[in-house]
Amino acid sequence: MADESEQQSFTVRFPLAEYAALRDEILKRMEHQHLTLSLGVIAPGTLFAAGIQGKSGLVILVYPVLALFLAISWASANRQIEQIGAYIKERIETRAEPSGQGWQHFWSSVRLRACFAME
Repeated sequence: MADESEQQSFTVRFPLAEYAALRDEILKRMEHQHLTLSLGVIAPGTLFAAGIQGKSGLVILVYPVLALFLAISWASANRQIEQIGAYIKERIETRAEPSGQGWQHFWSSVRLRACFAME
């Protein structure tokens, strides 16, 4: 009897712990995106100032390469956020709320409607 109640407790606690960990991962990736964006905004002015002060146009030409890598980093974090959200929607919310009333289900339906409204 105790074994069965432990198992039932585990089946309830595990999805909640997994959900919390995944939401934390999403927040970390969003923080990474904000830092990347901040660097992308600060870097041009810094490189421009360094290029003007050092009288070297080559320093200014570093920014397009830096911007490319920052954009790739931001897009990668965005894709990972989408993947985690899809996992939460399909694997966790579907078990917890079979009727599809969770946040990820709601958000994907809103995004879908927004896509069709723009066409």
